[in-house]
Amino acid sequence: MPLNDKPCMLLGKDFAHYGEVGYCHTAMKMHCAISVGADKTSPSLRFKGDLRSTNEDALTAVSCGDTALLAVADAHFGQWASQALVAGLAGYARDITDQASLYSYLQQLCDESCDHSQPSETTLLMVCLNLLSGDGFGVSFGDSSAVCVGRQGVRHLNTKNSQYVSLNKPHSLDPACAEEFSFTLRPDELLVVFTDGVDECHYGSPATSVTDQHLQRLYHVSAGDAKHYLTQLVELALAGVNGNPGGQDNIAIVTVSL
Repeated sequence: MPLNDKPCMLLGKDFAHYGEVGYCHTAMKMHCAISVGADKTSPSLRFKGDLRSTNEDALTAVSCGDTALLAVADAHFGQWASQALVAGLAGYARDITDQASLYSYLQQLCDESCDHSQPSETTLLMVCLNLLSGDGFGVSFGDSSAVCVGRQGVRHLNTKNSQYVSLNKPHSLDPACAEEFSFTLRPDELLVVFTDGVDECHYGSPATSVTDQHLQRLYHVSAGDAKHYLTQLVELALAGVNGNPGGQDNIAIVTVSL
């Protein structure tokens, strides 16, 4: 199945200037943003593999026919794991039809792209969405989030866990380590997928970071427009909320509307 349009691929290595945001969008109403953050002295820096390469997030959004694949990843101890997984998944997007095929291609990527000189590991959240029906499924390793936001509130689709994955460790990508979910996106909702640089923009402190209340408020401010919502959300995460610090971690976000 051919790609509908040019996929979005935003890798942390290309976005290293504090306070700046890289944007991308597809013709299929998917909007993406990435940033290294805003705080050059953030406590998150102690987990970086290379202080010259401090943005370890990555994302992709690809449409194939009526189906979209989106993924966000947040590495530690180096950029390699997030970038290799996200880039590899984008290449298989047209062939992923269910969770079983997703796991199969992850294992194939382990065979093709392992590099045992790399200590990097990453969180990984992947969502497949039918852009006509709104039916979708996902697989999550780690602490990124997938939510549906609409007039009626915020629906969390996945449960966070403490798993990190690597193409050097095929067992880390086993279904037993993952959080699986399925959902239906309503026409009045946005699907929002993001790394923990949003809900822990005040590093290690979700209670003083972007919360469900903020996510809901932005839906009304943006009138449910996916592009406007994305811009507002990334700016809020960079600035912080209620006078608390923000921008203390890398940020990757994808928003989708039907």
